[in-house]
Amino acid sequence: MKKIISLLLIAAVTLSMTACRRRITGDSGNVVYETVYQPTPVSMEGQGQQVPDAANLSSEDTKTEIDPEGDHVDETVAAEGGETVENAEDAQTGEKITVTLDAMGGACAADSVTVRAGGVYGVLPTPTLTGHTFQGWFLKEEGGEPVNAVTVVLDERDHTLYAHWTTKTEFLLTFDPNGGRISPYSAEKTVYSGDVYGELPTPLRSGYAFLGWFTEPDGGNPVQPTDMVMVIDDTTLYAHWEYDPQSYWAFVLENTTQKVFTCQEAAVYLELEAKGSTMIYCPFISDTGSKNIAQYEESSLVSDDWVKEKKPNVIIKLTDNMATAPATKSAMERRFPDARIYVFPMEAVEGTEAEQLYYKLRLAALCYPAYYGDIDMASVAEELGVSTVTLP
Repeated sequence: MKKIISLLLIAAVTLSMTACRRRITGDSGNVVYETVYQPTPVSMEGQGQQVPDAANLSSEDTKTEIDPEGDHVDETVAAEGGETVENAEDAQTGEKITVTLDAMGGACAADSVTVRAGGVYGVLPTPTLTGHTFQGWFLKEEGGEPVNAVTVVLDERDHTLYAHWTTKTEFLLTFDPNGGRISPYSAEKTVYSGDVYGELPTPLRSGYAFLGWFTEPDGGNPVQPTDMVMVIDDTTLYAHWEYDPQSYWAFVLENTTQKVFTCQEAAVYLELEAKGSTMIYCPFISDTGSKNIAQYEESSLVSDDWVKEKKPNVIIKLTDNMATAPATKSAMERRFPDARIYVFPMEAVEGTEAEQLYYKLRLAALCYPAYYGDIDMASVAEELGVSTVTLP
């Protein structure tokens, strides 16, 4: 009797098993279903028997199968130069075929990709075409079906995909140097809505630092090469500037020096603190458009007779103590009675960049008053931030 009851219990449990499937994703990215046989609760009142739990089933009671309608594509795998998609063996049974990519006037990183018939195209490269927006890859030059990474390759022969484009709105961008100057070839540029501005020209303005391009002559918003073109009509950008005294007065000196004729050049002898000690290389003299009589000498030590033989127009004596400048000048006049003599502080050759520029302008104004007569040296010193001294 016990044996009969046991057989009836086993039969009841077996007949009540229900096959259920649940959707899972494997490590490879494939979509699969796991079939699990689960018992349907059966009332066995009074029998003292317990229905088996699904957790007690062996691995033989489950099986895994590929979902025939699932997504077998790992969309992060590109098709460029390789086979379609990894981990989709059931979709790679076809022959390898070459798909030519026709960018239709655009530029593309690849001319073709290799795929498998029956597989998918995979991630395709994105071409570019100035003034156009890429719409995607298509099976025909005009119209046709679009193709993306998960499109199945139905054509078993080598074939071509075509880029489709839409034209962007075109605008003319004009650059106003706003007091500066710009090459005529760089004064205009064509831009497209939705694109970035791209490379912008750099204007020039002597004595000023270029701050960038702005939407207004004064104020306005700055425009960078990476900014998106958001204008709705042809537009003008304006250069903004910041005054740079050092740059400005260096330009004035250089520009004025070029106006001095060779026959007007002053021959200059410069003497340091020590008697007979001069400078062979001396921008303090040469940058004013004057001639340094010691320029080609082998030694920086010279005699008074040598200086007199060179017959300089101007003699400069440098000193560390401008308080004694009048006495120093008198002593130099006794040595060289036929020359114009000026006493300058040592900052003229050893000072800051601003100090050296200021004293070059002072020397140039002394040597060529006709070219520098309208320059207020006190204002120059103030702009350059240097202290003025009285030259005896």
